[in-house]
Amino acid sequence: MEKILIVDDSATQAARLRSILDDEYDVSVAQTAEEGLRRILEESFSLVLLDVVMPGMDGFTLLKKLQEEAATWDVPVIMITSLSDAEHEQRGLVLGAVDYITKPFKPLIIKARVDTHIKLYDYRRQVEQQSMTDQLTGIANRRRYERYSIMKWDEAVRLHVPFSVCIFDIDRFKAYNDTFGH
Repeated sequence: MEKILIVDDSATQAARLRSILDDEYDVSVAQTAEEGLRRILEESFSLVLLDVVMPGMDGFTLLKKLQEEAATWDVPVIMITSLSDAEHEQRGLVLGAVDYITKPFKPLIIKARVDTHIKLYDYRRQVEQQSMTDQLTGIANRRRYERYSIMKWDEAVRLHVPFSVCIFDIDRFKAYNDTFGH
């Protein structure tokens, strides 16, 4: 079951969104942007529904932080807000939101857009998985190594911990390649 995080300071709006999606998805709620950021960094979500107007950190700031983190830049975010003017919508989309829905929202539209973005996210994950593993052996390839290294580097910088790399040289590996192929 796909996991969705709703980040909204309004318990009423969050409960309404949850009731629309709860039958098909594992839905969690964060009441502040700070709590939402913490949860997104600690857990794995397939989609985030994000309010813009919140006390403290607003939704635009949270979206910007998510786009800057290697571990979360690819998590799709749908902005759900009462800000209905074109400038705010354009700002959200430019910052990286995959969709922008204004309040009051219609349950059928929420459901349809969430379903669409979950399908797109699943498809993208499948394509990425195929592009990051060797087709013959199923072992991670160089593309996976590079992406994983960047994620771990960013994590080490954020947590202020050391980052180490080990390199191994396998003796007489040419004979292996000549026998079994590259």
